Amino acid sequence: MYSKVLMVSLYFFLATVSGQNRDWNFKSGERLKFLIHYGIIDGGYAVSEVLKSPKYPSSFYLKSRAWSTGLAKLIVDLRYVYSSYIDTVTLLPKFFDRKVSEADFWLERSIRFDHDEGKAEITEKGEKTVYDIDTDVHDMLSVVMFLRTLPIDSLSIGDSRVVKVFLDRETFNFRLEFLGQETIDSEFGDVPCLKLKLYVQSGRLFKEETDLNVWVSSDANRVLIKVEAGLMFGAISVDLVQYSGLKYPLMIED
Repeated sequence: MYSKVLMVSLYFFLATVSGQNRDWNFKSGERLKFLIHYGIIDGGYAVSEVLKSPKYPSSFYLKSRAWSTGLAKLIVDLRYVYSSYIDTVTLLPKFFDRKVSEADFWLERSIRFDHDEGKAEITEKGEKTVYDIDTDVHDMLSVVMFLRTLPIDSLSIGDSRVVKVFLDRETFNFRLEFLGQETIDSEFGDVPCLKLKLYVQSGRLFKEETDLNVWVSSDANRVLIKVEAGLMFGAISVDLVQYSGLKYPLMIED
């Protein structure tokens, strides 16, 4: 459950792609570090990286790690590693791997995507299961890169976009609504941002459909600056505290 909170909070932001090779607004070498808060308590960190693919040709290698610290770690030691290989043209995932450690709980699950056949093969504990998927479905990491390409600044307030994500053996529709522009007081100064609302399914994780607010930089990077969410067990916020390897300079107001 905690892993969904963290990764959903970090990974659903901006998109529309053509079938041609494009000059994306990110590049290999990008590294983002986030501080995760539970109310006034610092709960942990997450690091997201775009790397050169060591396994698949014509692919980006995405890797994200998260871990609990301080008081949160004393309560429960949490560690997550997510990785994804995505096509450099379509940004669709080829292979996704998820490792989760929560105290005595351990999960390792991988997904191999065949978009031509509309199939996803999940491997867990040595067992393989095949699921039918839509041909344009994303995983938890590929969606953020796909979504970062959306020309949000051309949208009107209230406009929205939907993207499909294969998560926990099911396909979910996630809808992003454009709420306007705001300036966020960040670790680096005042950053002009585009504000979005992520609509997610209510129930065991999110208490209401509209609990997740997202701010991304209004410059060409469209990089995540801040997330706020109301959850069944309290409020969570995620803030960018370090960055390197951005394709364009991060816009900061004087």
